[in-house]
Amino acid sequence: MDWAKVDAALASALAGAEEEDEFTVFVHLDLARAGAATLQRLGLQGAVSTATLRRAEVATLSDEPCVRQLRLAQRLRLLDDDW
Repeated sequence: MDWAKVDAALASALAGAEEEDEFTVFVHLDLARAGAATLQRLGLQGAVSTATLRRAEVATLSDEPCVRQLRLAQRLRLLDDDW
């Protein structure tokens, strides 16, 4: 796993995770380094994509040269939404 590409929130979540746990992440790509075939193989599109991945998949994706950063996605809360 390339920890330099993983944000702190995702690294923390991965630290206590079981192998079958899934994480929704934002995948930031360097499109100059990612050809169409690579994007199709990874199942991603555009400079920023969202993916639901297991721990091992995060590790594999972080090792891809075209991946710039992996960030843990957060649930958005509306301003008038009660917690």
